[in-house]
Amino acid sequence: MSVSWRRLVLMSLTVGVLAGLTVAAARAAARATSGTFDETIYLDLARRAWFEHNTEGFTELGVAPLPVMLAWSRAAVEPFDQASGDPAVYTNRVARARNNAIWWFAVPLVVSVFLWLAVRSGFAAGLMAAGVLALSPNLLGHAALATTDVAFALTVVLSLAPLTTLIESQSVPRAVALAAALGIALATKYSATALFVCAAAVMWLHRRGRRRSLDVLTLGGGLLVAWAAHGFALSPLISSSGSVAQIVTWAGVDSGRALEWLTALRGPSYVRGIAAQLYLERSGQEAFLLGARSPTGWWYYFPVALALKSTPVEMVALAAFVPLAAGRWKRDLDIRVLATAALVFGILPLAGHRNLGVRYLFPLVIIAVMGTAGWLGPSMSVRPRLKVATVALALAVQAGSFLSVAPQHLAYFNLMAGGPSRGYLRLVDSNLDWGQDLPRLSAWLREHQTNHVSLAYFGTAPPRAYDIDAVGYREAPGAWDRPKWFALSVTYLQGVFVCGDPFQAFRSLSPDARIGYSIMVYSTERADVQQALNAARLNACVH
Repeated sequence: MSVSWRRLVLMSLTVGVLAGLTVAAARAAARATSGTFDETIYLDLARRAWFEHNTEGFTELGVAPLPVMLAWSRAAVEPFDQASGDPAVYTNRVARARNNAIWWFAVPLVVSVFLWLAVRSGFAAGLMAAGVLALSPNLLGHAALATTDVAFALTVVLSLAPLTTLIESQSVPRAVALAAALGIALATKYSATALFVCAAAVMWLHRRGRRRSLDVLTLGGGLLVAWAAHGFALSPLISSSGSVAQIVTWAGVDSGRALEWLTALRGPSYVRGIAAQLYLERSGQEAFLLGARSPTGWWYYFPVALALKSTPVEMVALAAFVPLAAGRWKRDLDIRVLATAALVFGILPLAGHRNLGVRYLFPLVIIAVMGTAGWLGPSMSVRPRLKVATVALALAVQAGSFLSVAPQHLAYFNLMAGGPSRGYLRLVDSNLDWGQDLPRLSAWLREHQTNHVSLAYFGTAPPRAYDIDAVGYREAPGAWDRPKWFALSVTYLQGVFVCGDPFQAFRSLSPDARIGYSIMVYSTERADVQQALNAARLNACVH
């Protein structure tokens, strides 16, 4: 067998192993968790799109449609005549959509990282980077879900690859490939506007001797591809209740006609979606960090969250990438592209006010892992034994992080943060508690000969779908039918996304049980729990 054939066989076997590992780990996590907060929203959007041919909800919420429609396909969403939250069909819908997402997004992400680095920097670099990502608890936690974060990470990789080759040698086919990748990225998540910024910056850095008109056409082509992925749909560019309309009304000069004319302006629907995302970033959302709450977050939220949630291998990659990139900037095109992207994806989150989770930093982590793994490339003259030792050590340590929390990957926190059991004191929401632990709560209730529980649940999944007979915490039934247990999501425990901080008293109480890492259970027969529940009912806002 020739060297080229042996290499092809080795590459093929490695792709198979990486894909198999990703599928097995993601499916195990998917089977162990209930539908998460965003999944039910995406289910409803997809059902309306398939059944009612109504896609307006996507642009109004600022959700790009492509990954939602791929994961929540017609087959996944059926039967259309049953409501999105119908307990009878909810779990089957979620399971089908998650399986789609694993094959559409998670597997291609790991495989594409391996192939890119194996071709550009050698087999060892590709194996190290792809293996680290395939064993990343944070990435796998979201790879198991039918959401958009892993899909976007995939499009980032698939955009940076043709960008690199286009800079190497400018040609029309390579420009078309990049335009297609950028357009698909923008149809996947509207934060892909950052990719257009990255591409423009890289083109400007390498502007000498280039056909700038082709670069401009490439970026414009990306916008056209994105519009095509939206079905060339048009949406009003200005909302009748938005800030522009308010300014016109305040001006008062024939405002009725002016408003009518302005709101009649229509453009590609993704423009409205991007505007919705910019509005959310500007206005902000409630955030929690290290015991503190803020209505608009903190500029340092993401660096701290990354330090708490990253595995040791990922932290080394993030730290090492900076000096490696600085040292190889002038002579290594791949590093220049990756470093430019890292700057864009690292800086932009600091300016926003939506501190929702480290999932927004997946592109940055992946770029750092790829860039650091490139140190094993042939240009670095690393000894073969050192390469083998480095890859083996990185994968072994990453596997330890993976196994420490499997299959509850969403709840991963490193030892510096105190591990997942202390995670609720550091971060909440999608970092730890996204409504994923209903199956574990159901199993715990069965062990205690009941399925009846008082529930304050941060999530959108219907408890009935998991055989849980839940009543709201505000209900105060008589002693004869009062549930013996009160289950409380830790996001609500910390007073986030719940009006009035009603559960403040529970923060000083010890739970009788912990369900996974996201739900606390208290016996309602305890006098201190009854007192805290009464306080919660009094302090809760009435909507």
